[in-house]
Amino acid sequence: MITVNKKTGIIAVFLIILVSGVILTAKAVSLKKTTVLLFCASWSADCRTASSTVKTTVNSYGDKANYVLLDVDNPTTPDISRQYDVSVPTALPFIYILDKNGKILFKQKYKNETSSELIQKFDPLILNN
Repeated sequence: MITVNKKTGIIAVFLIILVSGVILTAKAVSLKKTTVLLFCASWSADCRTASSTVKTTVNSYGDKANYVLLDVDNPTTPDISRQYDVSVPTALPFIYILDKNGKILFKQKYKNETSSELIQKFDPLILNN
């Protein structure tokens, strides 16, 4: 669900984050900063690795970036991906980085990169937005 705060104009996307089929939390994601979307499936070992590595990497940027994990097996994921104007990828795990206006800055299949390798790719996109 997308909501707009009429006083501030901040757009927020409310979604349920699933990890291994367990609902962890409902999270409001402000599109006022760079957002890293990770499309995964709970049954995939590669996705479990990617989830941990990408989350750690994004968290290292503090409040400069959002991290959103989307489980492709969740029936609401296609609706959420349409709200971000991105396609649900067929290759998993898959990373999108969106700027604060929702423009796609980066997209690629996760290839077992380390956090250090991801930081080299993410730095110009997150720190310059």
